[in-house]
Amino acid sequence: MICYQEIFPSWMTAMKSFSAGNAAATSFLAKPKILVSILNWNSAAKTLHCLSSIQNEQAITGSVADVSVRVLDNGSRSEDRAALQASLSAFVTLQCLPVNLSFTGGHNLAITSAIADNYDFIWLINNNAEVVPGTLLKLVNEI
Repeated sequence: MICYQEIFPSWMTAMKSFSAGNAAATSFLAKPKILVSILNWNSAAKTLHCLSSIQNEQAITGSVADVSVRVLDNGSRSEDRAALQASLSAFVTLQCLPVNLSFTGGHNLAITSAIADNYDFIWLINNNAEVVPGTLLKLVNEI
């Protein structure tokens, strides 16, 4: 299991310093808009397991953050893509790419889209991760 809170302490300290002296930053941090980006490549079962832990996070943080989840299918086989489409819940947006852009290419696409859609933060998660309950809430509370 991966606990993301352990890798962000210096980032959270820097963000607190930034927001403390910046009125614009403080206002958007009242209820930040967060995109969770997950890549899938021929591993729908792992992605769906990851999404179940993310769905819990979305429910936990709903009052303090607007959380959207996007799965980018990175050119998977049609049967894997079909399995993913058939099992996704309404809280997930699926974007299907015709080819595998690799980890960086897929997430760069998500980041570019998130910036264009005015997200405040982007959380990149590997599809084989299981998010520890409350992790996203802890990150949001530290901002």
